[in-house]
Amino acid sequence: MSYLEERTRSLFGRAVHHYGLIRDGDRVAVGLSGGKDSLSLLTLLAERRQRVPSRFELSAVWVDLDRPGFDGQALAAFCKGLGVELHRVAAEWRPEEVGSCYACARLRRRRLFEAAAERDCNRLALGHNLDDLLETFFLNLLYNGQASTMLPREDFFNGRFEVVRPLLLVPADNLGRFARKRGLPVQTSPCPVGQVSARARLRELLKPIYGQHRRARENIWRGLTRLDPAALPGPAGPGPANDWEVKWSAES
Repeated sequence: MSYLEERTRSLFGRAVHHYGLIRDGDRVAVGLSGGKDSLSLLTLLAERRQRVPSRFELSAVWVDLDRPGFDGQALAAFCKGLGVELHRVAAEWRPEEVGSCYACARLRRRRLFEAAAERDCNRLALGHNLDDLLETFFLNLLYNGQASTMLPREDFFNGRFEVVRPLLLVPADNLGRFARKRGLPVQTSPCPVGQVSARARLRELLKPIYGQHRRARENIWRGLTRLDPAALPGPAGPGPANDWEVKWSAES
């Protein structure tokens, strides 16, 4: 096994162990899109199932968005090679959802939850990586005024499901190289607006920063996980701070 593969597996395993993402007896559904992240995630989970003492059931769910050029047969063959059953579910678009990133994301999430429930799964594993986590932080900060991002694990429906993200410590570049090294059948995203979204624009802004500062991702991660409230200003109360905020907003 190459250093790249070992490093990717190590970061994946560290997240699983540290955050308790997969436990003995879990029934795990993996959201499979055909991209490098979800294919790598399924590969690593299938390998983990073979080499660790804890036992968990594993299946894959593909939400078919009915996009031209997507090869569902290649996805099925990939899963069969791993010994994992693939479940295809139709997207069932509503007219108002077409062309909306937010509506599309909600639709896919809803169909994944439904498919996982039908198979009595208690965990839904998604392929979000470290870059996704950092981008989400900046998007929430810039567009919503909130310092928040994705979590390694989240409860849904009063604990009926847990969404887990075992790749949150792995940079996107690592996963791209891992997928190429393993010869995974990566398919180009069929999303017609993915290259012009707010996330795509932010990614282009961050790219030169990551290129110039080798530890930029690590430092941002450290900042998020070692947040010190005492080193940050609290909410602005009545008085000059609020007056400045209102004036500043009006001028911008």
